[in-house]
Amino acid sequence: MTRRAAGGLLVTLTALAACTDAGPVSGPGTIDAVLVSPHGAEGAALVVLTGGGIGRAVGLGDTEVYRSDDSGSTRVVLMNRVGGGLAFRIEMADTTRLPTAVIQQVAGPATSFAST
Repeated sequence: MTRRAAGGLLVTLTALAACTDAGPVSGPGTIDAVLVSPHGAEGAALVVLTGGGIGRAVGLGDTEVYRSDDSGSTRVVLMNRVGGGLAFRIEMADTTRLPTAVIQQVAGPATSFAST
């Protein structure tokens, strides 16, 4: 994937916390994240999450997740070996404080990583 194409990617974070008529409630819970590309399904991605209270990360569907913490950020590698979407779930100490997500690299289903 070219740099131009990688620039069009978007990570969507959706809080799955209990909600009331007053809005989201501050507290622990999970957040689902889905990588959406204008070019269809990607095979792998490196996403860097920045923010406090980021816990365990697990893949959704056929997505495999590998994670490491660095000073102030969490690096998440997503892989889908069978093709299809890239989606994962992260545990958060406070679901009203979403992390910032930056996609650093992506790879198509049949290619190697490309820098962005």
